[in-house]
Amino acid sequence: VKIPMSRLSLAPTKGLKNIVGEGSCLPLTAVYGNAYGTPSDKRITWSSSDTSVATVSAQGSVKGLKFYGEATITATAADGSGVKATYKIYVYPKVKKVTVTFGLDQYGNFVVKANTGNGQLDRLFFFFFTVSNGKGIGISDSNFVNNVKYVTIRKPGTYTIKMKLLDGSNRTGSVRVKIWGDTDDRHWKVL
Repeated sequence: VKIPMSRLSLAPTKGLKNIVGEGSCLPLTAVYGNAYGTPSDKRITWSSSDTSVATVSAQGSVKGLKFYGEATITATAADGSGVKATYKIYVYPKVKKVTVTFGLDQYGNFVVKANTGNGQLDRLFFFFFTVSNGKGIGISDSNFVNNVKYVTIRKPGTYTIKMKLLDGSNRTGSVRVKIWGDTDDRHWKVL
């Protein structure tokens, strides 16, 4: 008995977003199934709505070709069931270098900022921040405007704040900072 594919969805791997940098690749994962078991034919065919903006390989890896563009990637079940899934991709400018800075905003709050060197376009990028010894310092999940995140200092220490650009390029940046003093009188220095 042949079991047809009855559902299909697409998602980027590794927690990435639906953006890909020029010249970078974003692997998509096809999740398929059928309520009655595993489909007999698991083959997927891939296509792009605009191959001048983004192409997609037979394995679902999307390559960004032209900033600023958008393309819809379509995965179609090859078993003749007609099941399809789509995923919209946005191509962002190529990033050659990422810098991370630490300091105070105009209100005296500690902040960390990521910079790709693309000027006003920096606000378009998505970043993932991590901190060494993360129990002593926290990076906000919200309030991310123009690539600035608020930093909460829980205790003095030396910390490395790392950032990864979520555009498929795997570009990273970091800043090392030393913090000392009491809660009401914090001092800091970038190392």
